[in-house]
Amino acid sequence: MTIFLLVISYIIGLYFFRNNWPIIIVISVLFIAFLVFKVGLKRLPIFLFAFSLGISTSAVIHFTKPNSKEYFGMVVESSENYFIFQSGIYRFYVYEKENDRQFGDFIYIIDEPEEINFVSYESRFDFNSYLKDKGVEYSLSIYKSETKFSSPIRIKKAKDKFLNSFDEDTKALISAFLFARADTSNETIMIANEVGLLFLFSVSGIYLSFILNGLKRIFRLILHEKLADIIPLILLTPFFVFVFPKVGVIRVFSVYIFKYINENFLNKRFSHLKIISFVALTMLVINPTYAYQAGYYIGFSLSAFIYFLGESLSRFKRIKSKIMMRVFVYLFLIPVASISHYSFHVFSLLFQVISIPINEIFFITSLVSLYITPFTHVLKFMGDILRNYYSFLGNIDIVLPLGYFGDFYILIYYILYIYCLYLFESRRRIHLIKASSVLSIFMLVSFLPIRTYLVNGIYFINVGQGDSILIQNRGHAVMIDTGGNLSFDMAKETLIPFLHKRQIYKIDALITTHSDLDHSGAASSLIKHFPVKTYLTQKEEFPYKVGDIYLENLNNYSASDPNDSSLVFNLEFMNKKWLLMGDASISVERQMLLDYPDLDCDIIKLGHHGSKTSSCDEFIKRVSPDIAIISCGANNKYGHPNKEVIDTLNKYKIEVRRTDYEGTISFVNYFT
Repeated sequence: MTIFLLVISYIIGLYFFRNNWPIIIVISVLFIAFLVFKVGLKRLPIFLFAFSLGISTSAVIHFTKPNSKEYFGMVVESSENYFIFQSGIYRFYVYEKENDRQFGDFIYIIDEPEEINFVSYESRFDFNSYLKDKGVEYSLSIYKSETKFSSPIRIKKAKDKFLNSFDEDTKALISAFLFARADTSNETIMIANEVGLLFLFSVSGIYLSFILNGLKRIFRLILHEKLADIIPLILLTPFFVFVFPKVGVIRVFSVYIFKYINENFLNKRFSHLKIISFVALTMLVINPTYAYQAGYYIGFSLSAFIYFLGESLSRFKRIKSKIMMRVFVYLFLIPVASISHYSFHVFSLLFQVISIPINEIFFITSLVSLYITPFTHVLKFMGDILRNYYSFLGNIDIVLPLGYFGDFYILIYYILYIYCLYLFESRRRIHLIKASSVLSIFMLVSFLPIRTYLVNGIYFINVGQGDSILIQNRGHAVMIDTGGNLSFDMAKETLIPFLHKRQIYKIDALITTHSDLDHSGAASSLIKHFPVKTYLTQKEEFPYKVGDIYLENLNNYSASDPNDSSLVFNLEFMNKKWLLMGDASISVERQMLLDYPDLDCDIIKLGHHGSKTSSCDEFIKRVSPDIAIISCGANNKYGHPNKEVIDTLNKYKIEVRRTDYEGTISFVNYFT
C-alpha cells in the first residue's frame, strides 16, 4: 500500500500547476486527511515529500523555458509529418513532412524555439493539448539540422510495407488495432466512435493482457512453468518494439515482466498492487508527463480499482462476481464518457462485453499476419464483418444526452462512488442503500437539463478562423453565426457537441450576420441536424427578442460589400452592455458613431477578427469597452489580429481576449 500511496502523492503534485486551483486544493486536502487516517502522522512526511517532488517537477515542466539556439537530442516519438525530439529536460515538436524518423535517432538542431500554437476547434481533437500532455510546449524547425546517428532497424518502413499490402479500409483497421493510428474517417472506426467504443480500436492492455496470459496458459500445458511464462514475452517483444512508446503497451509489458520475476524468483513476495504501483512509479520517474496521458492514468487507476474490488467480490460466486465487476467498472468510467462524448450510451456495457472478443479476434489475426505474412483476403473478410457488426450497433444504439460533468461534479461523483464501495466492502447494507440512493439521484440529475434553466451566459465559441456566438438565457438559446470549414462539418463536430456539453437541446434562433463561409458555412448542417426554431438573416427581422435576450441591429446601411452589410448587434444582458460587430468595417463604424452618439459597451466582439479594416481608433475610444474579444484561428494566413488593432486596444488599456489563445471564451452567471 505504501508504494501505491506514494504514486498517488506524486501524481497529485504533478497536477498542481495543471488543474484549476480549487479542485487540486480540495483533492490535496482530502488525500492528506486520508493519509493521516490511514498511515498516521509519523509516516506522513514520506508522502508529503513525494507530493512536494511532484509539485517541483510540475513547475519545471510548465514554467521553465528553453533559451538556447542549439539542441542535441533524440527522437522519442514520430508520426507521418512530425516527430517529438528530446534534448535535456525539454521536448520539442518538429514538423517534417513524410519523415522517416523513429525512436533512437539522434539529431543536432539549430533554431529558436517557439511556443506551440496550432489551430484548434471547440470539442474537436486539440493537438496543442495532446502535445502538452506529452510534455511538449515548444517547437523547432528542421531547416538547420544534422542527423548524428540513425537507428539501424527502421521500424517505420517495415510498418508501412506491411500495411500497404491491404486495401484502404482494412489498412485503417489494422493500423488502429496494431499501431494505435485511429483514422476516424474510416466508416467502421467512425461508427465505433459514435457508439462510444473508439477506445477498443487501439492496441491496448485489454488485448495484450489477453494474448500474454492466453499464451502462458497454453505453454504451461506442455512446458515447465518458468519457461512457459517467459516464452509469451519473448514472442511479443518484436511487437513491443513496433508499437513503442505506446503507454498502455509499456504498462502491460512492464507489469508482466515484474510478475514473472515475482513468481519465479521472489517466491511471490509482492502483491499485484505492489507490482502495478512499482511499475507506475518507475514510469513516472522515467517520464513524469505519463501522468497526463489517458493511457497511463486510466490504465493504472483501473488496475488498482479492479485489485481492490476483486478482494471485495471474492465472497461471491465466480459468475456473479464477474458480472458485478463489469458493472462497477462501467460506473467507474461514466465521467470519462461525459468528458469524451457528453452522452450516455444505454447499451454501452452490453456492447463492450460483446465487442471485445470480436475485436480481439481481429487483433490477434492482424498480429499473426504481421509476424508471418499479410493475410490479405482473410483480414479483408474480417474487416467487412467488423463494419457490418458496428453498423448494426449504430442502428440500435440509444444515446441519452449527459452534458459535461465539470471538475467539481466529477470529484463529488467519485467521493460518493468510493464511499458506496467502502460501505459495500464493510457490508453496511442500510448505509449502502442510502448512499447508493444519493448517488443514483446525483446521476439522474446529470441527465436532466437543469443547468440550462439556471444559467445566463455568452460564449464566443472557438471555431478557428471564424465567428460563432451563443447566448444562453435560462432555457432559451440564440446562436449568432456558425463558423465554417471546408475540410469537416463544423456543425456536427464542433457546434452540436458544444451545445450538448451545455445541455442545450434546441435553439430559439439561429442568426447569420452575413453570407461569408466563416460566419454562415455551418448553418445548413446545423439546421439539418439540430432543432432550430427560427433562422434569421435579414435586417428587417430585427430587433429580435426571446426571454431576456433583446438583439438590436445597428447596421441598417445599404452596401454591396458583404462585410459592410454585416449585422451588428447591441445587447444589454447580465448587467453588461455587449457590442457584437460581425465583420463590419471602419466605414460602418464611423457611420454608427454619427447615428448613435451615446453608443458605448462593456464588452465588444471586434469586427472582422481583429483585421485592420475594422476597429478604428475613434470608434474604440468612443465605445470604450473594458474587454475586447477577438475570434480568429491560430497562425491564420490573414495575419489576424492586426498589430495596429492590438496597439489601439493597448493604448486605451482594454483587456484583449482571443479564441486562438484561450479556445472558447465564456461569460457565465448562475441564478442571475
